[in-house]
Amino acid sequence: MAKVAKRFNCFIAFGMAEAHRGRVYDALVFVGPHGYVYHYRKTWLWHRAKDTSFRDEWSRFDPGGGPEIFVIDGVRATSFICSDGDSARCIAESAALEPRVVFYPNNRESWPPLEVFGKMAKTIHAPLLVANRVGRSVIFDCPGGSAVISAQGEVLAQANRQGREEILHCNLELPKA
Repeated sequence: MAKVAKRFNCFIAFGMAEAHRGRVYDALVFVGPHGYVYHYRKTWLWHRAKDTSFRDEWSRFDPGGGPEIFVIDGVRATSFICSDGDSARCIAESAALEPRVVFYPNNRESWPPLEVFGKMAKTIHAPLLVANRVGRSVIFDCPGGSAVISAQGEVLAQANRQGREEILHCNLELPKA
């Protein structure tokens, strides 16, 4: 992924299972034109008593340490993954960090109304870049629905929620760190 980021002079975020010192994490990794930037380890893991489709993260992953600030292309950022965003504590901790942007990838079969993300962005006082998977996730279909939400809670751009792959593009001015 770092080679692709270098080739296209861009930043890429991608999810992966990370093994580190005998522990396994659900991780979000950021790379850019000059290589590795940062990785976040999901903290508030999804619990599903019936472990259909490997959805009980508690039985597979260790929790990370919660959101923290990192700098990407000169911008103060934070991130969290999927069910992290369901935790009021995660949102409060993110707000206390005073990021200028929040990355929020998901893998969900259904999503709340976009107003929920607007409220989250307003609470954190930062734009929220929300992505949701499109396609089959073993036992359910993910409908997409990615969005760019302003710090004021306004939807600036969104992709469909009908399961069609789309590229979401939005010019978003962010203050440098």
